[in-house]
Amino acid sequence: MDSNYSETSKAEFEKLRKDGKPIAFFAMDEKAYNALGLNISDIRAMVQQQQTIIDAYKQYYENAEKQIDTANKRIKETNEKADFATGVRKQNSNVLDKLNPFK
Repeated sequence: MDSNYSETSKAEFEKLRKDGKPIAFFAMDEKAYNALGLNISDIRAMVQQQQTIIDAYKQYYENAEKQIDTANKRIKETNEKADFATGVRKQNSNVLDKLNPFK
């Protein structure tokens, strides 16, 4: 083991003890370290994929809401025009009822 590494680690452990912080050791070989890196990479890719899906759903529902609002506005405008054209304001009636000349 490199003496510089040993001195540095001893100084860091002493600093942690002095600050009253707990010390934990983790050890792994090169194969386990590589697997850990791959796992973190897989997790990162999965999180990015989920963020993309969530953004797509958000955009879909926001666009759907805008379309519904636009359609409701047009229905309201059409109802108002039909009311004006017939000169009658019927409560809870739809456009077809207002345009039907037989009622």
